[in-house]
Amino acid sequence: MFLNSLNIEEKNAFYSIALDVISADGILSSKEELLLSQYLEEMNIDRGSVKPVVLEDALDVIKASGDSISKKIYLELYALSMCDEDFSESEKQLLEYIALWLGLTRETASEIHSLVDELLLIYRKIGNAVQ
Repeated sequence: MFLNSLNIEEKNAFYSIALDVISADGILSSKEELLLSQYLEEMNIDRGSVKPVVLEDALDVIKASGDSISKKIYLELYALSMCDEDFSESEKQLLEYIALWLGLTRETASEIHSLVDELLLIYRKIGNAVQ
């Protein structure tokens, strides 16, 4: 949704963080892989050109980009963790860590969760309506 507006350093940071999020539970679902590929397409970058970044370094890049970018990245990460409809405890803990590192309040994180949950519900309803 918001990833095409990131600069290349932010894109690399996001991708590295996203890999950590989908790896947190030790299970890489086909839905997570698909969404990650869609993210790469949206960012107009090739998987092979992404330079892996240590989680904290990646989070520092995002945090330095400002509050709006931090919120957008957190929204995308939460959506990624929910795409397989399995929000594991390890994913939840990692997202809490990320929110804390980025300086997001619990209220902000909770609001983002609610909005993404509503959006995913609408997508499911639309899918059911057209089947």
